[in-house]
Amino acid sequence: DMITLLLIFFIIMYAISETNSQKLATFVQTVEKGFHMDERPLKQVLHEAKRIEDIANIESRGDSSEKKKIYDKLYQKMTGLTDYGVSVVSREKGVVIKVENSRFFASGTATLTKDAKKILLYSAKFIKTLKNPISIEGHTDTVPIHTKEFPSNWELSTMRALAVLRFFEKNGIEPKRLSATGYGEYAPIAPNDLLVGNAMNRRVEIVILNYDYKRTDTPS
Repeated sequence: DMITLLLIFFIIMYAISETNSQKLATFVQTVEKGFHMDERPLKQVLHEAKRIEDIANIESRGDSSEKKKIYDKLYQKMTGLTDYGVSVVSREKGVVIKVENSRFFASGTATLTKDAKKILLYSAKFIKTLKNPISIEGHTDTVPIHTKEFPSNWELSTMRALAVLRFFEKNGIEPKRLSATGYGEYAPIAPNDLLVGNAMNRRVEIVILNYDYKRTDTPS
């Protein structure tokens, strides 16, 4: 019935938010046996969840020891913020603090929320202890926006990244370490045809890049 389907839907949403495909697989098997449902939609969700997990948690066997230290320390510090939509992942280019846009910005705006400022202040304390350059990346889903302030998702994602950059600058992080990029809808981490995927794609990523900015080449 409708109540049962809604229950299943929200459990799936929670399972995907935890990006644990093994737990979701167990859940799918239980649903199949208990409710005798057509498992194809559930199998599709399981497949997408596993793909999302693979993208978000790139193998760290090739990570440098310095990068691993940053990841381990940051993961420990950010563990308590998972309820605020904050996660830490290791990628090829560096260690990423990933934050859901719903926590950082009201819909269709680039103004930081109170929660966002608290999270960024907490993050800045750790980032200031490092020398790595910081790339701030804004992302949206495929739902179009067309306002006087934001003609498209590119402008919206870029201004959101700049809002984070300006906040870091005002709170003691050297401007020469910072850069901001807006990707709009063009770098998704989940399929946009899923409700959960849309929410995951609306995000800001704070990337602690692998190399020391003092050792990078500068134009002569």
